[in-house]
Amino acid sequence: MNHAAKTILSPGATVAVNRPCPVAVVEKPDSLFERFAWIYIFCREKVFRDDTVRIIRAFWPAGEPPASSKVLELGCGPGFYARALAQRFQRISVLGVDSSKELVKYARERATEKALHNCAFVWGDVLNLPQPDNSFSHLSYSHFCALFASQPWARMKTWRVGRYQYALCEKG
Repeated sequence: MNHAAKTILSPGATVAVNRPCPVAVVEKPDSLFERFAWIYIFCREKVFRDDTVRIIRAFWPAGEPPASSKVLELGCGPGFYARALAQRFQRISVLGVDSSKELVKYARERATEKALHNCAFVWGDVLNLPQPDNSFSHLSYSHFCALFASQPWARMKTWRVGRYQYALCEKG
């Protein structure tokens, strides 16, 4: 999953970083992300491009999120961006959700090593979050579309189904 799709939560949102809610998920034992998590971790940490600055500019054009912001990263993998944002902005809370137990375990360990107390990770299915729809502030669909349109994609398609907004993007 592309990590560009993050949702900003308002300071009054119900997701707490200190006690993340369990997320329902059906484990897929044949998942490549479970069997070969170490390869993805290595690539994400050492090989893939770091788009942290681009993400910050896209979400917060002024360069910094409002104090007490809560950020939810869906499909966080090894937590690269969640940790980067939590480390850079100590006054925000970041929650990462991923369906790979191995990647979530790694993300938690790295956050602990870096003493990131404003960052937590849970294993779960991002399409089946237990929180009710009104638990999250979200980008309006028009803002969501504008956010993705502001990036240099060769092609892009956005759509929504219920409470979920999707973007399918092809690099230029």
